[in-house]
Amino acid sequence: MKFSITAKRMKERRIKLGISVDTVADAIGVDRSTVFRYEKGDIEKISIDTLKPLAEVLRCTPPYLMGWGDEEAEEAGHKKSESSAFNFMVSMIAEIYGGVEEMTIKGKFAQTDILVFGRGKKSFYLEDKEIYALLDSAKMVIKPMVDLLIANQNFKEVVDRFTDAMNNPGKYKEIPGGISEPLG
Repeated sequence: MKFSITAKRMKERRIKLGISVDTVADAIGVDRSTVFRYEKGDIEKISIDTLKPLAEVLRCTPPYLMGWGDEEAEEAGHKKSESSAFNFMVSMIAEIYGGVEEMTIKGKFAQTDILVFGRGKKSFYLEDKEIYALLDSAKMVIKPMVDLLIANQNFKEVVDRFTDAMNNPGKYKEIPGGISEPLG
């Protein structure tokens, strides 16, 4: 039964990536209880309109979720355009550093796609894996920031504190697990 594979893979990917049920629910436009029902295999059919955004949020492809391929092959084949988070990160970096250009570097035995950010002497390149690493780092900063916002309900104070902590490493006891009192 293919759906039991889909349910299993859906839950495994979500947990492996550290994505909440609520994030998946928002991405596919359903309640969190529906996501749990998908993961348990209680819902037997997933429409293609649901499967595409589901695969995107889980950083894989619909065929992988359906059990038609293995994880390594599907992750290796994951394209930048399949991830809105990836595209958002690229656009943020491009905005900060003044542009982006996609290039292919061809070697003797292989080629790789890179993104070149900035212009002239200040340009630099990043591979996809490095941009995904930046996304993972951003998640580690965003979660405690949102947790502080929920606790304080004062967005400006939370942002100011995080900005201060990022600009002054070692000033606070802990980051990103929640900024504590300033040292000294």
